[in-house]
Amino acid sequence: AHPQTCLLACSIRSMMKSLRPNHLLFLQLLIAFSGGFGAEAAAIEAVADRAAPLYMLRGQSAEFWCRHDPGIDISGAGDLAVAVQVCSKTLDVALQASDVTALAVVLGRMTSALPSYRSVFGDAPSDILRVFRINRNDPLIQDGTVSILHGNSSVIALTIRDRPGVQALCAFCGQLGRTTNYVTTSKQRVQVVSRPEARLSLNNQQLSGDSQSESELKSGENFVLGCSGVGSGGGRLSVRLEKSGKTLAQSPSDSVLHSVINASSADSGVYTCYVTSDLEHLAKAGEETGSASVTLRVSFAPIIELDEVVRFTRLGETEDIQLKVSAYPEPRLTCRSKSGDSVSSSEQSSRLTVKERYSPENFYATFVVTFSNLNEVTNETLITCTAENSLGGREVDIRLTALAPTPEIVSGSETNWWNSYDLRWQHHVKANVDYYRIRVLYMGANNEVLNQTEQRLQNFERTDNRGKGLRQAKDLVFDLSPDTAHNISLQACNRHGCSRFSKHVRVHTAPESVESYNDPRNPIFAEQQSDKSPKSAARQHSDGRDFSVLLSAASSLLLLLTSLSLQ
Repeated sequence: AHPQTCLLACSIRSMMKSLRPNHLLFLQLLIAFSGGFGAEAAAIEAVADRAAPLYMLRGQSAEFWCRHDPGIDISGAGDLAVAVQVCSKTLDVALQASDVTALAVVLGRMTSALPSYRSVFGDAPSDILRVFRINRNDPLIQDGTVSILHGNSSVIALTIRDRPGVQALCAFCGQLGRTTNYVTTSKQRVQVVSRPEARLSLNNQQLSGDSQSESELKSGENFVLGCSGVGSGGGRLSVRLEKSGKTLAQSPSDSVLHSVINASSADSGVYTCYVTSDLEHLAKAGEETGSASVTLRVSFAPIIELDEVVRFTRLGETEDIQLKVSAYPEPRLTCRSKSGDSVSSSEQSSRLTVKERYSPENFYATFVVTFSNLNEVTNETLITCTAENSLGGREVDIRLTALAPTPEIVSGSETNWWNSYDLRWQHHVKANVDYYRIRVLYMGANNEVLNQTEQRLQNFERTDNRGKGLRQAKDLVFDLSPDTAHNISLQACNRHGCSRFSKHVRVHTAPESVESYNDPRNPIFAEQQSDKSPKSAARQHSDGRDFSVLLSAASSLLLLLTSLSLQ
């Protein structure tokens, strides 16, 4: 045996006799793990195993450097080798001179003489101590997973790329010591990490692996939507399920379920599963969250939304009427006028046209119906539109009319006066009105009609509320009876005729008194009062009536004095 090897072995045997059993077992394990190279090699192995993994994003690359250490190469052989393999959770020693697994080497005194190395790397020139060689038959070299970044007699540097289907690659650097086994001087676990993968399932059936898939259900069905995640490179995952930006379910684990009973059209929409990894390396790269979406379509019969079913339109004018039809599958709209003209969503007409735009993401169609003719006999036209799909249909009637509208009375039933009432009303802003008629029914104690009057209003105060499409107006109704119930209604008129009288408002006047009298010559509207109480208004009228009495008395006194002076 080599004198240095014998000296080391004798020293170890002498030391082992003096150790306790537990210390002895630890030393035996340490020597066995190091491959018999001594305490220096064991220390190198222990440090390398504790090294943190080098994270590499999928699609990127990492570098591994292998340098010759003269301190370990006691014999001066100069042999150096580097290897890369698909690894498990631990780093195993991969370099054995008796079994060539090296990817690249520096052939020194020992390996250049071994037939197994010479058959792979070729002969080394006799006049050069250390020669750099590459194993070009290595599968990782051939498929491009590993390439040589730099190589000479003392350094080998590699570029390592991710390999499809492989989560981790292990790189080893070693050099020969006292035997034909390599001492592993450094090693690195290159962990391939990528954005976590989100997965969706419907009723325990995995959905398509596409980023966005589609699925259909029938109205009334029950369903369970699953959101789960798969990560790489370790790290904890959390998941969140959303619909249209609203969180439905979330979990700090890698899966969550969301159940729906009796599905309806409201459950249609885009559901998105988000999975997030807590790996710091992914967060720094902005790759910590993955997502997958499914467009869930719950089939349902059409639902028609229409702002106005009555359009006030002058004769000869054209109207564009917009209808929103929610439905799945996509609905078909057919409109027919009372005169017999008909057009569908796939046809055109000179009198009635329909344009459509369907939103598959929101499951509704927007139709614009254009009608360009009115019946000059009745001054109005009735259009019936029908929306249909495979699950049913829905109809809506739209009336285009040049007739005057029926007003809506919006004032309350109270008044502070015995002889007047502040009447307020409204109707569609586009309706054509020339004048209004007010009808007043004077009611008895048993709700019988004691008297009835009608008057025509042409001079009234008018305001428009175009934000709501309304025209508003007001006027004071006089000639009411004191302490009496009155049913007041209103109709609108134009050159085509008058509307029906509106629903009446029942007004009970105040008892007769000077304070509750609203003078028609100087009328007071309710909103003009700073104080709405009758006392305030009574004060104003009382002051006016007192002034009239004083003026009359002064005139009489003046006439008396004049007659006396003449005598």
